[in-house]
Amino acid sequence: MNMRFSIALPLLAFLSLNTSAFAVVEGNEAAFADGFKAELHYENPDMRPVYFGATSRCKDVAIGGEYCVYVDIEYADGTPVYALKAPFNTGTHGWEDSKTVFLPPKPVKVIKAYLLQRKAAGKAWFKDAFVSRKPPAPGTVLAESRRTFRPFRDADRVLRSVWNGERVELRVVEEPPTIPSKNPLKPDSCIVWTADSMRKITPLMFPAAKESVSPSVKLELFGRESESVQICISTGDKRSLENVSLRTSPLSSKEGSRFPGKVGWQRIGYFPRTQKFFRHPLAPDDSETWFPEPLLPPAPMSVPKGGTQGAWVTFSCAADAKAGLYRGSLDVVQGECCIKRIPVEVKVFDCSLPLLFGQKTGYCVMDGFTRAAYPDDFEAKRRESWDVLLDHRLNPTDISRTTLPDLEMLEYAKKRGMNSFCALHLVPPPKDPNVKWVCYVEPEAVFNDEFYSYLKDVLPPYINELEKRGLKDMAYLYGFDERESEYYPKMLEMWKRLKKDFGLPFLTSCRVYRDVKRGQIPFESPIATMTDILCPGTATYDRALSDKYRAMGKEIWWYTCFSPHYPYANNAHYEYPTIENRLISWMTWTERADGFLFWLVNAWNDTDKLDENATYFPDWNVANALHSPGDGIYIYPGKSNILSGIRFANVRDGVEDYEKLQIAERVLGRSAVESETGKIIRSMKDFSREPEDLRAAIHRLSEKTVREKRR
Repeated sequence: MNMRFSIALPLLAFLSLNTSAFAVVEGNEAAFADGFKAELHYENPDMRPVYFGATSRCKDVAIGGEYCVYVDIEYADGTPVYALKAPFNTGTHGWEDSKTVFLPPKPVKVIKAYLLQRKAAGKAWFKDAFVSRKPPAPGTVLAESRRTFRPFRDADRVLRSVWNGERVELRVVEEPPTIPSKNPLKPDSCIVWTADSMRKITPLMFPAAKESVSPSVKLELFGRESESVQICISTGDKRSLENVSLRTSPLSSKEGSRFPGKVGWQRIGYFPRTQKFFRHPLAPDDSETWFPEPLLPPAPMSVPKGGTQGAWVTFSCAADAKAGLYRGSLDVVQGECCIKRIPVEVKVFDCSLPLLFGQKTGYCVMDGFTRAAYPDDFEAKRRESWDVLLDHRLNPTDISRTTLPDLEMLEYAKKRGMNSFCALHLVPPPKDPNVKWVCYVEPEAVFNDEFYSYLKDVLPPYINELEKRGLKDMAYLYGFDERESEYYPKMLEMWKRLKKDFGLPFLTSCRVYRDVKRGQIPFESPIATMTDILCPGTATYDRALSDKYRAMGKEIWWYTCFSPHYPYANNAHYEYPTIENRLISWMTWTERADGFLFWLVNAWNDTDKLDENATYFPDWNVANALHSPGDGIYIYPGKSNILSGIRFANVRDGVEDYEKLQIAERVLGRSAVESETGKIIRSMKDFSREPEDLRAAIHRLSEKTVREKRR
């Protein structure tokens, strides 16, 4: 083999190939100004595996940067692959190994390897860094993380990335416990406490001193609004509880009027955390194994030793609710014995949310996944899934649909408040009826006369029916999901024909908006404005550019998925603070985005269903190909029911907040509302994640709005 390599050495660090190395790297950009890399060049490119890694320790390394062995590759044909990583855990830790194996699909010509600790504060030390074209022996552990299984079991959950001789696989094993308990409660004690619905309470979180004294529930509601609270039961390391449930008393005003709505509760279920997840500074401690997420039907609960079990209580106010202060209680009971009585106070304002949803959204529930999970009960489960979304004041839709949506279901959704939906995805119907969804097709498959003739056959009679039923103004077409410039010229031609022939607006998340923002496409170019609704990611969105588009009559929606990452808000990840699911709607109002799109809420594994009688789900797979646990799943397939979750409840609350901001804007004026929202959302990267701040702002706006309306 003919190979040569060169090493570039900055002042504070170096990388050595297949030899012992030691370096210290400060966490700033300047340390890497001259490059920090080793380059391997191959005169005879080949497809052997690329095996690389290092050993590192660190101190106070913040989340949000790049702390890893980082590799770029150039293939023999000149095409690149970037950002292959063997990442290290952040924070402070001793020597830790991280290695990975990449299987190149084409012959490799150049490898560039870097040791990085950049874009975040902290300090890291590296040694034994290497890049090799010889794969490790089968069974080699490339990386390992350990978390406690408490309170589910008194054991450690060990996750290992292992090279099996053909690929890297994740193996999960249980081993005797090594992580000590951090439970602050007395061993035989039990405490009942309350937590805000915007807080992420894991099974190993316990009450602060003020939370364990005189817990109570105080909420404020408009008509048609719902709000939730967490009731938490925590035990000491030697205490467990069985047969625990909740019991509500009727809420009534001092005049004797009953609360105009309903109160219901659900058990909180827990999913396992995966390895090498997208971390967040406010995420649960690395030693914890469980996320709180699925909301399960009410039933007697078990509280294991040394843990916290949560119950989710939701207060839903009727549309014609009479304003007033309603009081009652929630009892936490064991069997028939009351463990704790929690006073409840709900204030109902003399104002209601509209029947028609105030925020345009598109939360995609795809028939392909529903049918695969429930082949014998598809129609019922599809309706049930739609109902879950409508219960959360969200538009059920499917931007990937290749068949026209059922008209009766659309009429039903409209009666429940739906304000927009996708009529069709601009791709040919797949030949395989078992395909779950189609993201996009190659240009030649869609830019042709045959496909357009198909559209001219199916759309006109359907659009006529939409118009008869008062649905046409809610409909849009979707296409070219995140497609790049090779699609643009033909897209322009197609959009002109679509406008002329069908009259439905066209929504796209193609990269035109991004390219205009970067200056790669002039705003005056026809390509820059070749659609009716542009939909960039939230991190790409630009207020000034969006205002220019809106001045032309365009709409600008936006979206999240596995990105953006901290410090941006993201509502897709289990790791991210729960409140960010609610704040997305605040940002939508603040930045004047016209709608919010979420690509998929039911990316289920066909065979996995949640047993509604369980509470912990250690075998539930929360990961995906992007290693972004939570993305693509907001609702869950139960054995009996379609289930919602904590994140989705907070999405609902955010939409309701958005509608309150709309009402306040109509009554008080935009500037008056911005004086409050500006205290929460200072920029897309700078915003409060404190539930108390959000509740205080919405309280002040609600009081001002109702007071002004009375005049």
